Amino acid sequence: MQRLHQNSVVADVLLAQIVLGLFCCLGFWWADAAYLSGAAAGVMCIFLPNSLLVWQQKRAAHASRFVMQSATKWAVTMMLMALSFGVMGVAAMIFFVSFMVLPLCLII
Repeated sequence: MQRLHQNSVVADVLLAQIVLGLFCCLGFWWADAAYLSGAAAGVMCIFLPNSLLVWQQKRAAHASRFVMQSATKWAVTMMLMALSFGVMGVAAMIFFVSFMVLPLCLII
């Protein structure tokens, strides 16, 4: 029963990240349409690794798997950041603002 409650809390955090990410993207798009790609890249660099981690940890029960999955999350985050700056060439300030706003969902 505890696991079901935990899954609903995790789903609430992911939903809050989606909503806050949309507000962040729309806010930057409203300021200037050129900022949308940076904001969207920052949101995706947080949301996609978190979703991957949640999906992987639904079935994990060993501490060593948790460590490996956290390392995978870190690697995916770094890869997405490299793609954002290297391939897309997003604005760094907009990227990092949206990148720092989304983890606030873990506190709320």
